[in-house]
Amino acid sequence: MAAPGGRSFHGGDTAGLTAASGLPLRDILDASANINPLGPPDWLDAAFAEGRRASGRYPDPACRQLRAAASLALGIPADCLVFGNGADELMFALARALGRPGTRLSTHASTQPGSVHIIEAPSYASYRDAALDAAGIQTVASMGTEPAVIGTELWVIPARLPPSVATQAHLFSVATESCPSLPTGNPVSTPLDSTPTDYQRWSEALAESPPGSVLWIGAPNNPTGLMPEGYPDIMVRLAQGFPDRFILCDEAFIEFVDGAEPGGAGQSAARLPNLVVIQSMTKFWAVPGLRAGYVICHPQLAGRLRAALPNWPLNCVAEAFARRAFTDPAAGKRRDETRRLIRSERARTAAALAALPCLDVRESAVNFYLVRVLPGGLAANLTSIQPGIISAEALADAMATRGIGLRRCASFPDLGPAWLRIAVRRPDENDRIIQAMREILYGLATSDSASAPTRTTNEAESDNPGEAETESGAGDIPFDHLCTNGQIAPAPAPLPPSSRACDSASYAIDIPQATWAQSFIPYHLRSFRPSRTQPYHSPPNRPPALMIQGCSSGAGKSLITAAFCRIFRDKGYDVAPYKAQNMSLNSAVTMDGLELGRAQAVQAAACGLEPDVRMNPVLLKPESDRGSQIVLMGKPYAKRSAQEYYELHDHMKQTARDAYDSLAAEHQLMVLEGAGSPGEINLKSRDFVNMEAARHAGARVILVGDIDRGGVFASFIGHVATFAPDELDLLAGFLVNKFRGDPALLGDAFAMTEDRTGYPVLGCVPMVRGLVIADEDETVVKTQNRPDAAIRIAVPRLKRVSNFTDFDAFASEPDVAIIPVSRGDELAAGDWDAVIIPGTKSTMADLDWLRESGLAAAISSFAALGGAVTGICGGFQMLGDWMLDPDGVESATARVPGLGLLSLSSTFGRDKRLARVAATWLADGTPLKGYEIHHGMTGPSDRACQVSERVTQPGGSSPVAVSPEAMKIVARSATGEPLGYGAGRVWGSYIHGIFDADSFRRRFLNELRSRKGL
Repeated sequence: MAAPGGRSFHGGDTAGLTAASGLPLRDILDASANINPLGPPDWLDAAFAEGRRASGRYPDPACRQLRAAASLALGIPADCLVFGNGADELMFALARALGRPGTRLSTHASTQPGSVHIIEAPSYASYRDAALDAAGIQTVASMGTEPAVIGTELWVIPARLPPSVATQAHLFSVATESCPSLPTGNPVSTPLDSTPTDYQRWSEALAESPPGSVLWIGAPNNPTGLMPEGYPDIMVRLAQGFPDRFILCDEAFIEFVDGAEPGGAGQSAARLPNLVVIQSMTKFWAVPGLRAGYVICHPQLAGRLRAALPNWPLNCVAEAFARRAFTDPAAGKRRDETRRLIRSERARTAAALAALPCLDVRESAVNFYLVRVLPGGLAANLTSIQPGIISAEALADAMATRGIGLRRCASFPDLGPAWLRIAVRRPDENDRIIQAMREILYGLATSDSASAPTRTTNEAESDNPGEAETESGAGDIPFDHLCTNGQIAPAPAPLPPSSRACDSASYAIDIPQATWAQSFIPYHLRSFRPSRTQPYHSPPNRPPALMIQGCSSGAGKSLITAAFCRIFRDKGYDVAPYKAQNMSLNSAVTMDGLELGRAQAVQAAACGLEPDVRMNPVLLKPESDRGSQIVLMGKPYAKRSAQEYYELHDHMKQTARDAYDSLAAEHQLMVLEGAGSPGEINLKSRDFVNMEAARHAGARVILVGDIDRGGVFASFIGHVATFAPDELDLLAGFLVNKFRGDPALLGDAFAMTEDRTGYPVLGCVPMVRGLVIADEDETVVKTQNRPDAAIRIAVPRLKRVSNFTDFDAFASEPDVAIIPVSRGDELAAGDWDAVIIPGTKSTMADLDWLRESGLAAAISSFAALGGAVTGICGGFQMLGDWMLDPDGVESATARVPGLGLLSLSSTFGRDKRLARVAATWLADGTPLKGYEIHHGMTGPSDRACQVSERVTQPGGSSPVAVSPEAMKIVARSATGEPLGYGAGRVWGSYIHGIFDADSFRRRFLNELRSRKGL
């Protein structure tokens, strides 16, 4: 393949791969270009910003600051360093500089400097192109014939080829030997009887060449991946042995070679006038689009090289990048990480490919390896090829249709069309290469279409013909009423529920239905029309995944995630939710008595699944401003401060990843939720819930912003500025949430956001009332803005409130207002029908706060006057006489008096009670349903055995005048266990979600209504 102008093409044709495969650029896997699989450095955006600030002035043509930084990093004098627009530009400039008068290193006046260029075959094509360019020769094709040589000859010597991975064959050479080129510039090739050493081959060629000749050496060689034997000493030996010849050493890939020191020959090149080291900066740092490289050479040659370069060889952005690369303190760590990854993945991938038919995979020392395609491949699915035979070209074509680029080696002299070069990529990408090769070589063509999802008998077909699904998904929209580019989509009719039912009454939520989420389904699932009885063979290691991240807490991540879960489920996919770590006081309990975030329980219901602790493996429940209880895989694990928690980071991260892998292995599709904001740069080094989770899952990321808070578009742009390049690769675009106005007004904002970031605003979700998933430790009351409500219930705003969602069910009662109160005078001055004390993560601490705020005394007075008082979980414990903590679970105080409204005593224990419960309200047999999450057990206190009445004391620390005989069990579990006690109008229970049952909630409210005559 030739580039425009006839020069050799060097791989990296992502536009061609996009055209061949029909896939978007994000799904292209380019293994034809040998770029660091770790991707660009985290500081790349900072370099862009620095370059942007400098763009209003000319860059320094001498690159003084850059050369000073490089000199300090390399230990090379600054006047020995020359920077250019990539190593290629420097190669061409070197060839010109060495051909100029004054560069002659010999006393032979008849010798034209640079008249002979000695090049290995195979080797990097630009060596040849640069030599011909210096002679004024323009190649007409990558392997075509050149015009008659004008003052320049190309000599070709054989390069070593590496042994086969499978056979471990001895090294052998390409069948060419040192020879003068013909008038056409093509070498004469003859078989070699033996394999000489590198030094023998090169020294023999130099000895036969005239003074002033140039030897081009790759260290390592591209495409063979082999290092010169005895490098870098061999370069010094050649330069000193042939002082009137030039030795040009290309170290473009040396950073990938185990044990090799970048610039290893640099010190010698700085002092020897005929030794030159060429370095590329963009391969190791994975920024080939920036174009930056440098040369280390003698100061005399450096001056001539600068003269051969155009003015301003580096633009301001490339210079800012290069300067940071030389001053990056983590460069050594990056090199070590890169080499470890390359070493392990090269060995694994090469071994896997070597096991396939027809592939002769070769060993390598770098981040690429050669593969020779042998005849005899099974390629029945490739109709253009003779059955049973496959060529390297056909194999590369077939891979290209799958969006995978391989370097075709026909343009490498004496390598030929049977060879391919493959770059070492990330593990998941290497898996994709292996899988695609298997499919092609074994004739396993993937189907482009399949039947539509098979619905069960419980899933009736839509009666609306307008709801027919499109095959491509193009033009569809992800949500009911979703507006894109200022247009509001019509709301489709609801789809019937799935037959995959679960016991999810406690987590039910109405999620808008939609007919699409197709463009967020990765390409390898788009043509798959799933059936619930048809197994899906997922890509290696994990299923496709979508991740919802937010610009902040409360942006709507949980709801959007739940919506996508329902959308995908209704499309027929077996989908599951996942959030690596949740910080929340609103939790739920699984069927097997394990605890997870309530949001994930709701999302599970949206998927038609039972909650599973693997959906939220790490749950942090704040107990104070600085500490939290850690719930790991559904069970209490430890109590830690923030700093102490970070010491557990590696264990938490691995547990979360293991949970994801286990859960993902059971489903076709995963929808992940992030936490907080991925732009919190102070937390990035310890992240495993946002971009790190997306990396692990291979998930596409949608960033959600709450426009109701203001500044959403600035937040989108700002978040992109904090993302590392590999994080940007995961980003699909933005979603505006909670919009109240006319979406047509957002068109300019959408356009500017995409212009500034390169990512589109995918849509705008309107503000929809009544869709409730509690965010983290949210205590927002959904019914407080009802000034005309007939029933007013006060709820103390406890400092460590948990499961405030117990009150969400009251939102369905239009005449009820739940109003938080923070002070005793608020309660005393109000006209209240009831007080409900909610659950808390720290009962004793919140009881102290009740007393400090005056609410304890106000509640006791309210009860004494016949007011209705209820306590749930921790609030239930507060109603009793005493709270005992002999093991210091909650407090250093072993015994604390309660409000004394019920003759109960609660004893805290280290074990945590986690269970779903079914119970009965004993007064009338009303069924109850919910869950328990608490430390401690509650039962009758000593006072329950006494017959005397007691008088309320100031502060509410002693019981009110309640007859102990009046206290009784009010709720009992199906197994006979007491789950609630009451006396008169005061009662409490451990059952979270007790008000979710319509019958019990209305019974409770009807008693309040009847006392008011309603």
